[in-house]
Amino acid sequence: MPKKVVDKMLPNKNNTEDIIFNLCQVESDEFVEFVTKIKDIEGPFHSRFLSDNYKDLQLDNVSLRANGDLVHIEHHSVMNDYLFGRDFQYLTSLSLASGRFIYPFIFNTGEIPENTIKFVSPTSFYNPVWVNTQEIEESVTLNNIKYKIHNNDEINVFDVLDLIWVPKYRSDREIEDIIVELVDIYNQIIVDEELGDFLRTSLVLWAGKFVSKVKLPRLVEAVDF
Repeated sequence: MPKKVVDKMLPNKNNTEDIIFNLCQVESDEFVEFVTKIKDIEGPFHSRFLSDNYKDLQLDNVSLRANGDLVHIEHHSVMNDYLFGRDFQYLTSLSLASGRFIYPFIFNTGEIPENTIKFVSPTSFYNPVWVNTQEIEESVTLNNIKYKIHNNDEINVFDVLDLIWVPKYRSDREIEDIIVELVDIYNQIIVDEELGDFLRTSLVLWAGKFVSKVKLPRLVEAVDF
């Protein structure tokens, strides 16, 4: 029954965005390119045991470029000076441990800070690239997907990633209404089984966080989980 699926599959609501971020990394080789627009990503950089000082850090994503440089992404749904300082610590630890050039990014799915936070010290300047989902229009993204559906164009992995993060894009609508529309779109698109499972799982996770208890079982049933 749908209620059992909800009880079994949905995590603590406070962790939903982190879980979906990690799901994107596991299920999509293209996720780093989706966030950064860097096209020569070779894959994850297995940096866990580079040094004793580095191995216990919990970095969100470190990827290797074709030229040997690294891309470092930290995901945040909230942002403050403490977290930003921690990101800087992660970057410097990674730099010392790897000896490589690093491109730092912050994937921010929360509110955009009033002032872009930068970190300055006597020896260092930290100014990562900010990727703010609140700067992307939900309506534009969905209209592009609907255009593809109408014209029977291929729905690719980048379209699926867009659909997954649409609930955190800028919109005048309630997130619950957006998720309901996403389920309708999901039921119209044709993608391979792995991408379909990936999108379906993400929709159920978003629904668990934002959809009312009255609508939730019916919505989970609608995505045929």
